[in-house]
Formats: sequence, C-alpha cells, structure tokens
Amino acid sequence: MSAIARNRNIVAFVAGSVADIVILFRFLSYSERNKLPGDVYLTFAAVALVIGFALTLRATTRRYQTAGFVLLGVCLAHLLVIVADYQQDPTSHNLLPFEFAILCVIASPAYAGAGIAHLIDIISKGAPVPDESKGPEKTRGSAL
Repeated sequence: MSAIARNRNIVAFVAGSVADIVILFRFLSYSERNKLPGDVYLTFAAVALVIGFALTLRATTRRYQTAGFVLLGVCLAHLLVIVADYQQDPTSHNLLPFEFAILCVIASPAYAGAGIAHLIDIISKGAPVPDESKGPEKTRGSAL
C-alpha cells in the first residue's frame, strides 16, 4: 500500500470519527440524543457521502477500503461515546448491537460517494477506444 493510500485511510478514519462526534453526539446527554430529529441523520448520511466522494476522487486503488475506514471511524467514535455514557448510567444502550448496525447503515453512503468518484474518474479518463487497425481478434476454435 502506498503512503498516499495509507494517509487517505487515516483521513477517512478521522473524518468519520469527527462527523459522528460533531453531528450525532454533539456533547448531548443520552436522553437528548434519543430525541434528535430525523434531519440530523440525513445530514450525517450526506456528510458520509461527501467524505467518501472527496477522499476517493482520483484514487487509483482501494477506493472502497477508504470508505470502510469512514465507517470504522464512526463506530470507534460511537464506542467511546458509549463508554462515557455507560459510566454515567449503566442501564443506557441496552440495544447496543443495533446501534452499531444502524450507524453503519446511516454511514454507508460513504460507499456511494466512492462509487460516484469512481464513475467520474472513469468518465474523465474516457473509455478506451479499441484499435481496429489490427483487424478482428482470432479466438481459439474460430474459423478464421
């Protein structure tokens, strides 16, 4: 893995963590976070899409691995939030595994962003034009 790809993954990890803390956690109590409107989660999904797009545009390899690091950063940040919440109230987060599943679904637009970046890179490079001066290719078993 090149140094550029490693740095891209680190930036994706940090960006996912920061997005979780700034958009979802916001230093609110557990009960206040449970009352967040749906628009907050849509904003988070849009930010995940932008992160996935911005970090994988012009990447040559491992685009979707970088998007995975966004999700990993989100999950790690949320794990730290859960540890802090658990110290205040051990009865909170009784649906812990589902929280991570929901967070991964909400952050999954990072993969869509990577896919869009991939399509833009393909379109901007142009489709390869076959060299027709060589004539049709012969395949094994052809009559030519």
